[in-house]
Amino acid sequence: MFGVAGAVLDLLEAAGDTAAKETAQALGERLRAVRREAYALVVEVPAGERLGAGSR
Repeated sequence: MFGVAGAVLDLLEAAGDTAAKETAQALGERLRAVRREAYALVVEVPAGERLGAGSR
């Protein structure tokens, strides 16, 4: 999922439109933050343990 989203943002940034480039950059920052959090949860949360809604 992260790879596909990143590819879409790369295409958006390459579109040549200033607004599209700015949007891609902003969304890219958010995507990287979500990716970091997702991978941290894989490492930090023991297998079989569930987090409640809004836990992070």
